Amino acid sequence: MQSTDGIPIALETALENDARERFQGPLWEEYTYQDFRPAYLFGVELAKDPRFQSGNMDEVDDFAHQTWPGKYPFTWINMKEAIEFGFASAKQ
Repeated sequence: MQSTDGIPIALETALENDARERFQGPLWEEYTYQDFRPAYLFGVELAKDPRFQSGNMDEVDDFAHQTWPGKYPFTWINMKEAIEFGFASAKQ
């Protein structure tokens, strides 16, 4: 089963659960999973990219860093682990 945008429900659930655990504290209390979802989906899309089929996030890190469009507080440094989690989860 898939969500309306084609993401498998099990993957979406894993991403949402990770966001609930990862993004805690005063900086993140006003945000929901929907705010973090673009970072997770960016990782999922990178996992589908033929250039990154090896599954090694280290190989995509520079590309991802340069192309991630996030603005504070969704900067690369704050979203890196969510992007990596999306990438790894999509590879499973």
